[in-house]
Amino acid sequence: MECPSLARLDRVLDADFTLFADGAGIGAYLRYAAIAADAQGSERVDYNNVYKQLLKMLADTGARAAETNSKPVVLSFMAFAKHDLGWTASLFRNKEDEALELDADLAGFYSEQDRGLVTSRSRRTADALSVLWLGLFAKFRNPGALYKSETLYSLFQRLLSRGDTSVQRQALDCVLAWREPDLVPYADNLRNLVDDKRFRDELKTFNLAVDGESINSVHRDRLLPVAFRLLHGQMVARLGKSSRKDGMKTRRMAIFNAMAGITPAELRSFVFIGLDAFDEVLAAATPKERLADELLSLSAGDAT
Repeated sequence: MECPSLARLDRVLDADFTLFADGAGIGAYLRYAAIAADAQGSERVDYNNVYKQLLKMLADTGARAAETNSKPVVLSFMAFAKHDLGWTASLFRNKEDEALELDADLAGFYSEQDRGLVTSRSRRTADALSVLWLGLFAKFRNPGALYKSETLYSLFQRLLSRGDTSVQRQALDCVLAWREPDLVPYADNLRNLVDDKRFRDELKTFNLAVDGESINSVHRDRLLPVAFRLLHGQMVARLGKSSRKDGMKTRRMAIFNAMAGITPAELRSFVFIGLDAFDEVLAAATPKERLADELLSLSAGDAT
């Protein structure tokens, strides 16, 4: 028996591939889920599954075209981040980019509450979609030439601190795709920090201390923010056996021990990462810098 949804998808893709060369088909890929939901009725379409399959298909068959015609792809990803990863919204405000100029079709596509397609997504679903989006961007050969590449790079860095190892791994691949000279020599070390089997050994051998031998002093300013975000994500992640209270406590202590030799300013920057999600609240109350200092003072008091 023929599946109506699959048949409709085949027809759309057949037409879409004829437009792929000039990039027009990219937009059709990204809009299909909404079109299918309108045609079938949202109650009969697994919108999130269609979304996932489209992203997989785009990564497998259209990554080069997506990179060449990056504007609709980048805008769609940023819209997804703003709607489904609410804790990243302050990044757009900080970059004076809150009102992203989405194409009219894309803006309608992502106004999900207005369209009645999806009122909310679980964190697990949002993370699964994040992994697929990041997997697509990780395939791009020259990410520095993408539309809004600076904002995109900042978003990838913020996703490094997500408490989901799969998201962290893909975000790290996206960051490393920029081939920054300060990061490339430490690519394996950074990847080990999001490898469950190698994480503890890496913390013991990758010396973050200012007087350690693992990191060249000229690389610290660019390298440590990336390493700190990965470590923060590991601190808040709940993974398998280590999700037990004792396991999480042991992991957090190992991370703090690894940072014993960093400077006060570097420790302050690590604390800032944990405050990212509260930027909007802190802007109207205690300044972020002042709160970070107060938290560090409390920690010092507890230690004594």
